[in-house]
Amino acid sequence: MVPAEFVPLSVAERGHRSLFDRSPPLKAYFAIVSPRALGGVRTMISKLVKGLQREGFHVSVVPLVQANLLAKLCSDMANLKKLRGFDAVIYMGSIPWPSHIFISDDTLVALFVHGFVRQELINVMKLRRFKAGPLLSLSLWSISKSIGRIDLFICHSHTSCEANGIRERFVLLPQFVFPEEVELYSELKKSFEEGSGTSCERFKVVTYASFATSPRLLTQPYVLTLMKEVSKRVKKEMELVMIDPKTREREERWENLLVRYVKYLRREDFLRLLAQSDLYIERCIDEELGLASIEAALLGTPIAKLTHPKFVNRQDYREEVIWSSSFKGLAEAIADYLNNIYHQKPLYSKKLRDFLISRRSWDHVKKPLINSIRHGLK
Repeated sequence: MVPAEFVPLSVAERGHRSLFDRSPPLKAYFAIVSPRALGGVRTMISKLVKGLQREGFHVSVVPLVQANLLAKLCSDMANLKKLRGFDAVIYMGSIPWPSHIFISDDTLVALFVHGFVRQELINVMKLRRFKAGPLLSLSLWSISKSIGRIDLFICHSHTSCEANGIRERFVLLPQFVFPEEVELYSELKKSFEEGSGTSCERFKVVTYASFATSPRLLTQPYVLTLMKEVSKRVKKEMELVMIDPKTREREERWENLLVRYVKYLRREDFLRLLAQSDLYIERCIDEELGLASIEAALLGTPIAKLTHPKFVNRQDYREEVIWSSSFKGLAEAIADYLNNIYHQKPLYSKKLRDFLISRRSWDHVKKPLINSIRHGLK
């Protein structure tokens, strides 16, 4: 049920509007179609709603029933009449559900694309053998691309759009922060200060695996091999925490490197771990900084990342992040940072926080999206 304050006007009440009509609407009512979302996608839904509301749009989240595949399809089509009453509909989770084909041409249809959709769906089918869900999602993705009903694609990075064959009608919306988030994480950092900072016993490094199996993400074995190489260059004891929802919890040791595989952490425990760590390893090898990297930065924890040489020129950061385009280069950079951590950690922490405030705030990144939406609603 759409909340009363967000009930959209009917087409008759709004009056017929062509996309070529240059007079902007007095009000705009948005529907965000939300599938069952995990991790960063779920957070992005919440933040996108908040951002659009700040721009004066009326936003309503329209969830899909999650019981099973058939229920989800039926739920999507049942929502069709409701969706036709909105000025714009944004489908989250990368998959354009069938309802988008039948929405009026007067409605702006947008799709938020996360990651490398086709490759990730194919990988899921390989790992799980035959599964109807990924196969259907892949079919919906292919059909949608051929029909061309989507007016606007939203991607976190240029590489994501490129990998998904999106070459026009797209805008980039990287992970972003609101001013109150900066304040909130500053308070959280203070509350976690007891026992935080560089341990006199060992360095603590953490990384977080995605639910997706994607060629754009460093694999668990790669990160492990990287940190083994780092440990050879660092005399102090090291602890690597690998958070992975798909892993088996266990501990392993290689000389001065202790590796802990963790399946799940409560939200508060995860943020505490980030705040009390010396380094967070970003797994994206393109130009994107993921949600956990943003959170680590807001909590004062520096980030290390490997960027594929092909994507280096797409980065909008340089000295704010410990990065390299090669395995050896990254291992050396991380080791140098850890061996000089008392001097370098405060510097990286400040530079990265300043970067987020100046370059990744909602007010800084929103312009392409908002301009495209307003143009589409005219």
